[in-house]
Amino acid sequence: MFKEIVKRTYRVSITSDSKGNSSTLALQLDTALMSSGFKLSKELLEYLSGLDSISVQLVAKELIETIKELIGDNVKHNAYFKDFPNNIPDTLEFWMECLRDGLQNQNSKDTIIEDLLFGYVNLLNLPKYGKYLHSYEDMLKVHDKFIPLLSDRITILHLGKTLEEEVHTLYISLASSNIPLNDSDKLLLAKLAELCIDKEQSKIPIKENLSIINKVRISYDKTIVCETITDVLRTAVALSDGDITLTTSTKFKTFSRKVRRLLLASLDGVITSESKLYDVHQYKEVWKRLGERLHPYEYKYKNAILVFDVAYDKAKLTLPDTVINNAFKAGDILTATKVLSNRPGVLYRNIDRVLRNIGKNELTEVLETLKYSSSKVSGRVLLSVYEHIMNRFGMINDKRFFLNKKGTAWVTDETRDSLDKDTCDRLMSILREVITYRLPETNYLVVDNNIRDIALPLSSKNIDSGFNIIPRGTYKKLGEKDLLRFFCYWKQKSERTDYDLSTIFLDEEFNTTSQVSWTSLRGESSVHSGDITDAANGATEFINIDLGKKPNYKYIVPQVNIYAGETFTDVEECFFGYMNLSSTQKGKPFEPRTVRSKSDLRGTGKIALPLIFIREVDQDIYVKWLHLYLKGMPRFNRTETNRLTTSLMVQGIVNRDYLNVGFLVNLLNRKSTNYLELDNIKSINIDEPITYIGLEQPENLPKGSKVITLNNLHELIPV
Repeated sequence: MFKEIVKRTYRVSITSDSKGNSSTLALQLDTALMSSGFKLSKELLEYLSGLDSISVQLVAKELIETIKELIGDNVKHNAYFKDFPNNIPDTLEFWMECLRDGLQNQNSKDTIIEDLLFGYVNLLNLPKYGKYLHSYEDMLKVHDKFIPLLSDRITILHLGKTLEEEVHTLYISLASSNIPLNDSDKLLLAKLAELCIDKEQSKIPIKENLSIINKVRISYDKTIVCETITDVLRTAVALSDGDITLTTSTKFKTFSRKVRRLLLASLDGVITSESKLYDVHQYKEVWKRLGERLHPYEYKYKNAILVFDVAYDKAKLTLPDTVINNAFKAGDILTATKVLSNRPGVLYRNIDRVLRNIGKNELTEVLETLKYSSSKVSGRVLLSVYEHIMNRFGMINDKRFFLNKKGTAWVTDETRDSLDKDTCDRLMSILREVITYRLPETNYLVVDNNIRDIALPLSSKNIDSGFNIIPRGTYKKLGEKDLLRFFCYWKQKSERTDYDLSTIFLDEEFNTTSQVSWTSLRGESSVHSGDITDAANGATEFINIDLGKKPNYKYIVPQVNIYAGETFTDVEECFFGYMNLSSTQKGKPFEPRTVRSKSDLRGTGKIALPLIFIREVDQDIYVKWLHLYLKGMPRFNRTETNRLTTSLMVQGIVNRDYLNVGFLVNLLNRKSTNYLELDNIKSINIDEPITYIGLEQPENLPKGSKVITLNNLHELIPV
């Protein structure tokens, strides 16, 4: 767990009490880490300096390995054209060279001639195309030594507590998260739950997390927590290693008698009224399949049997959804709202429908119902509704953006009428009041002004893990350097796999002005490192963009296309990232100190859109994080065939406003006794504990302080 703690917290846990004098070794470690853009804090450096040499060597080995994995420096990033970004040939010229080489090769000549007779050339049949023709070491020889600059990224590593304490702290952070976790965090939560099975537990607001922890607790004969019948259903799905989002079908395993009794008893206990049975209809077929495994009629759990009676149509329910839909059809918004008030989560998810149909005479009463019901709605939902409402009046965006549970996104035209601004303002005022009430009171609130622009992480689902992962929708200035470099690395498991890193350039109207890809190696102020078509030993493609040249584009849209082979979820490893350099800097194609962000690609689509870059009127470059996947085609995805879809997707998300950290900071300020806001905080000179919110943790924080950074930003979301 040492590595996981470092990757997710930037803290190095205390691993030894053996005293010694290892100041030289500690300084050497610090120097080695700086080449990767990391540095030991003063406190951590002093701690390591006071240990024996063997302990420091063990920490150093594992720490350096961890940092390299975190930023993607654990693999050899070779480029097809070893001189990249220099001496990249014209695309057609390069293909003709590959063709001439293939015709001179006795092993490929006949196949190529046969292709030509049919009027085409298969690039994969050309022996020189798509395969490395030089070693990684050969590539290094043609590149000058890296020239670091003071403006290169440096991330501070801090001294943590003992490994056991750090494990429990991370467990509580993930288990009590108020937002859905991504897949890698879910896997980590299961491991942490085992390690913390006998330690203090926390309230678990997200139901998917609850099912993961319940599964672990059942395996250790511990009591489980279920508040609704769907909680029991998710737990059964988790025990069968199925999809706990309940999006896809699960084949239930055969449960032992002990587990059957436990699930039925839990089900029996949560049904305290008829309303608890309403959710059966949402997953009716799933309940039928589960009933075949639980054999509920063989036991005397009367309430649990009601669930299966409803699923098998042995009992009938008058569902409130019928009353609600009839009320909406009749234009009786007051009745619909009052019925929905007993299901506040559903009420708030229908807020747009309510506000579109509300009459002026009904407005005050409906808003009072919404205010009353808000106490039973999670803070995440309230913030999501606030963000939705602020995008609905004025109709700034004529596109409607959708994202499903699998991470696949799509855009349609906005056909709904705009909402009344006065109505929206009154509701948003109520929501601000409710959200502020839920925020904690603080004595000292210290905020790094640079975190204000970061979007609130209202969900981590479908946002991949990695380094410096920024929440979807964040819009932030890139920096002053004039060179942008994208990289994509992948390694196949068993099938030849061809991923293609591409970039399209769009104008203000979202029309394509140019592209750089394997079919166009040189674009506007940009070059491609060359197409790799097989990644048995791993492969990397790069794209270099000179930001200093006057462009005719506004948007830079990098994407990764699956052309052939294994999907993002099937490959052994796959990640995307970008570097920001100065044009004066030399070095190899992948320089870890210049990596600004690196994210794993594990979505279910065929085309990944990690982020976009936007050149504003003042010529400054801004980044907007997407974390999106497009469905694409089963095979042979290319930039040329998905330009329109990509353009629509970019248009749909660029014009959407997202709630950012600054919104909650302003509300927190109302409940803080002392408030301090600075830029680039390096250290704090306050003696008593503070609440600190910033991009990275500064040094010298008082003991007992609450720290919120990018790594645990979800803890800022109120319950």
